[in-house]
Amino acid sequence: LEIIEQSDGVMVARGDLGITLPIERVPVIQKYLIQLAREQRRFVITATQMLESMTQAARPTRAEATDVANAVYDGTDAVMLSGETAIGRHPSTVVETMRRILTATEPSVKFPSMERIDESVDSAVSRAVKQLADELEAKAILAPISSGSTALRLSRQRMGVPILVGTLNDTLARRMVFYQSVFPMIVDPELGLKKTSECVIQNALDAGYITNGDRVLLSGGLPVEKAGTTNFIRALTVGDEI
Repeated sequence: LEIIEQSDGVMVARGDLGITLPIERVPVIQKYLIQLAREQRRFVITATQMLESMTQAARPTRAEATDVANAVYDGTDAVMLSGETAIGRHPSTVVETMRRILTATEPSVKFPSMERIDESVDSAVSRAVKQLADELEAKAILAPISSGSTALRLSRQRMGVPILVGTLNDTLARRMVFYQSVFPMIVDPELGLKKTSECVIQNALDAGYITNGDRVLLSGGLPVEKAGTTNFIRALTVGDEI
């Protein structure tokens, strides 16, 4: 726990775990580490031998497909390929196969929230976003300006819909791609909340995440100059005036 608290994220490297632990303990430890990382609001990556047979073969085994899917059910934010793409014979096929397994699995999973319950406004707002998204059947969550904390809080709620986040620079965007369901884009905060929200909505439309007439939720912190706060929610219909 102390190590996780000092980390930005956690990688569950099953190969290393298999060297230091009895093999039968690896699945148990994988699930434990994923849960612990989520409870501490850290992103978590599951890695090693996800589709190992595809280093040579053009198709994975059924057990490998199940392994990838189970990592999703465990609550991992990302899965990682290594030898399959680094030295494998079918690198692009491996990536496409992984994508298909993940895309098929995620809609069937009802992710429980792992946001720590506390009395802060930020925590309460993120829980409220989840409840509203479920009740209104929102197609996406938009966080037009985020330094990272809003994106992480929303991701921890396991919304089940895309979370489109406007962020300030490439460094933050690269970190956010590890947060489950978060899709970052670079924005200029000097445009203000209204213009930035319009940019995020237009990018989401262009990417096909939403269409005109969809309900979406807008969430973030005010004033926008104060990083690390999440204190408002707004329900919108795409196409209406912001």
